[in-house]
Amino acid sequence: MMARRLIPLIGRLGLMTIMVALAITCAYLIVLPAGTDMNSGELPPGQIGYMGTVITPGTTLRISGHANDRAHFYVLEGSEEALAHFLRPEVMPVPVNITILSGLLANPDVEVLAEGEGSLYYERYWEESTIVLVVVANELNSTVAYDLTLEELVRLVAPKYLRGPVPALGLLGAIMVVPQACLWLKARRSQG
Repeated sequence: MMARRLIPLIGRLGLMTIMVALAITCAYLIVLPAGTDMNSGELPPGQIGYMGTVITPGTTLRISGHANDRAHFYVLEGSEEALAHFLRPEVMPVPVNITILSGLLANPDVEVLAEGEGSLYYERYWEESTIVLVVVANELNSTVAYDLTLEELVRLVAPKYLRGPVPALGLLGAIMVVPQACLWLKARRSQG
């Protein structure tokens, strides 16, 4: 008799658990724009153009770049010691060229996240602070026109929660609802 009284209560708790899992999923879908930076221009042969930003935890960075020729695009992530001076162009002693880029790519503190020729699209969510630098390099013998866009987005819920706790909550809620649903179906069959 006690189980018959507890089953509706457990069923309601199961429905609430399912609703919490759905609410977390909906919050994950909410993405708020934090800022957009655009850069465009022409690069003479052997020169590079770049944009950088400091990433804070919980930020999604969407990067797109296009060039009219086969210019190379690189998305670099690195430590503050390796990339911070690129964020302050007034302290750069010389114009940045292919030689400096080669040294940067050889630096063990710098990781190449993505690379493309002619165009690039890259999107990633960061859970830790870092510095990201997007570089377009003109390795051709002619001038190249390019445009870069860095769009910073903030997600309300980190993707890691959608992979673990949310499916577990949904499954737990479904298991808790099953006894109530069986009783409801049994009652309908006995009436009909």
